[in-house]
Amino acid sequence: MVRSWLLLSLVCVWAISGRLEAVSSTVPQVQSARWVQTELDDWLPGTFSNTYVEGSTLRLQPGRLSGAYQSAPFRASFGFNGAVVETLVHVTATQTLAVELRGSLDGQQWLAWQPVQRTSEVNERTLGRFLTFRPSTTWLQYRVRFGANADSPRLDEIAVTYMSSAVGPALIDLIARTNWSGPPTLTPRPDAISRNDWSGGGVQVVVERQQPQRIEISQVQVPADDTN
Repeated sequence: MVRSWLLLSLVCVWAISGRLEAVSSTVPQVQSARWVQTELDDWLPGTFSNTYVEGSTLRLQPGRLSGAYQSAPFRASFGFNGAVVETLVHVTATQTLAVELRGSLDGQQWLAWQPVQRTSEVNERTLGRFLTFRPSTTWLQYRVRFGANADSPRLDEIAVTYMSSAVGPALIDLIARTNWSGPPTLTPRPDAISRNDWSGGGVQVVVERQQPQRIEISQVQVPADDTN
């Protein structure tokens, strides 16, 4: 008896493990990659407007109160439709630093600039909101705008994580929210009613009798030869 129970337990464990392996193998893998710029050689191919690189930091030129930097176009290793921007910046209360991102299918025709809105900031490292692009976008470019009343804001690093939702990930993986648990639909499916159960009979209506308020009798003269 004990031997039979042990054999049955081993069979159950084998079946469950095999099923879990089959399920995990069907889950699509997340296809993502990062484009990081943080060194002098990374910045130099871009376009400078009242900005320059000091050491490995991008900043305004001395005496300038505003400026911009536009990166050289970057070709992704695969077609994507979403991206998240992470920056390492040093900005005071009297300074501004704004980042924008755009994409292209061919590197020639570019989509509109999308502002990177901050969602969280930890130790001067800022994470932007998730940005969507047309499917199969393969080119990226970012632009940074600097503003200050004195000195200059500094950009030490920018990292763009681009990804394709065709093979993942889910939205909860992108914005780090707790996944909902439960059936595929939260609203239960309504009961199906057979055609034979439908009630198509008429409903008897009771009409209340009322006394007439007025009776009109009209007389019209008709010729004697009128056939009507």
